[in-house]
Amino acid sequence: MGADGGSIPTRGELVKKKEKPKTVEKEVVLESKWSYCALSSEFLRKPIVACKLGRLYNKEALLRHLLDRSQYSDNATLVSHIRGLKDVVTLNLKDNPSFEDKKKNFTTESQFMCPISELPMNGIHKFFYNWNCGCVFSEKSYKEVKEENCLVCNQSVFGLVIPLYPDKSKEDELRLLLKLSSSNGRCKRKSTSRLNSLTSVSEVSIKKLRRLEPEGSEVYKSIFADPKKKKPEASFLCRSVHGAYL
Repeated sequence: MGADGGSIPTRGELVKKKEKPKTVEKEVVLESKWSYCALSSEFLRKPIVACKLGRLYNKEALLRHLLDRSQYSDNATLVSHIRGLKDVVTLNLKDNPSFEDKKKNFTTESQFMCPISELPMNGIHKFFYNWNCGCVFSEKSYKEVKEENCLVCNQSVFGLVIPLYPDKSKEDELRLLLKLSSSNGRCKRKSTSRLNSLTSVSEVSIKKLRRLEPEGSEVYKSIFADPKKKKPEASFLCRSVHGAYL
């Protein structure tokens, strides 16, 4: 071999190496979460709402989906826990003055920022929002400023503080709390409907009884007897019988 213009292949060219799985950069993942709607995958534009799992949505896109479930059906499972606007809160977000429109020029700068610490809301720093008022603030501000009122709008009730895009363990906790609250709501509705149905049945029964029996009859009096009426005292011969029902 040689002197014929050929080339000798190396081991790297003969042996095929296993390709490494393609990894998505962390910045790209954070960009897709914190800058785009979780439902429509469109760029986030005010008004922006958040659910109890800490996801961000364009309010207009969410309304379209609630009115027509066929819209954005690819991501319908992400909003299966949202049945109406009562399940989301419109966020009070502070704009970042140094932000450039991403449609004109791609930038990693965040569109919004913490109104207290001025940290960018880009996923690098943890952020929370208040369920009562919708104000958004960073974890750093939440820990450093110990106030009973809201850190932003100073409302008297601080309420439920929910993290935005939490980690998997925290999201599982929020999902469990969401299921418990929904199940409690269903139980309350069932008990209320059951009570209403029993009340309506009793009213119908009373009306039928009044048609069949006059109010002065002994049957009518026995049903509507006064429960506070004194019970007959037990005699010497039947004391044990009365005592069994006391």
